[in-house]
Amino acid sequence: MRINPAVNYGGNGGAGVISAVTGSILLEMDDVNMTSPAAWIAPGALPEAGAIYYWRIRSARSATMQIAESPWSEVRSFTVKAGFIVNTPYYGVQLLAPNNACTGCKIKPASFSWSPWKEATRYQFDLAKDAEFKTLVVTATTTSTGYEYSGTLDYSTNYFWRVKALEVNGLNIPSDWSATFSLQTEPEPAPPAPPPVEVPIPLWVWVIIAIGAILVIAIIIFVYKYRHTY
Repeated sequence: MRINPAVNYGGNGGAGVISAVTGSILLEMDDVNMTSPAAWIAPGALPEAGAIYYWRIRSARSATMQIAESPWSEVRSFTVKAGFIVNTPYYGVQLLAPNNACTGCKIKPASFSWSPWKEATRYQFDLAKDAEFKTLVVTATTTSTGYEYSGTLDYSTNYFWRVKALEVNGLNIPSDWSATFSLQTEPEPAPPAPPPVEVPIPLWVWVIIAIGAILVIAIIIFVYKYRHTY
């Protein structure tokens, strides 16, 4: 959506506004955001980076504070570029373990921990299979800064988890959600190798062994008799 604010400017202390036209932002102009002869909008007031914004201006009052509206100026436009990368910690509960984007996590036990939040006495823990937390695996409350899932996670599956404080000193004062962390569980281990199959000895092998044994016995008998004869 393109937001098209029309800026009215009143000089010499005149009250100006950003008019609420279709898709526009309404902003009261005062001594804070109006200078003479210019006006400024606080950072973050224009929410969409890369969008095209349009503005125009006219006087609303005269130097004697009488209502004296002038014709609108020509319409001009500008765009808002993206801001700098945020390096500060996320405002909310800080997740600790497992690390974000952890891989090879154990399916059981599945333990999670986070930093304490400003005298919080109760937390809510969410674990899901999607980043929007529509497919919840578990949602639970705890008074500690850790949670251990009693079930067993699936192998080779992505999970997402988050935490927020629900109570501060027993009062219902919820915090913002923490950042969302993800993890991937370990792959399913390969099934154990089957035991080696014992191949039965063929009958002909036994026959050869028997014949060999008979021949050995016959030779021994022959040698024994031959020695006694001579």
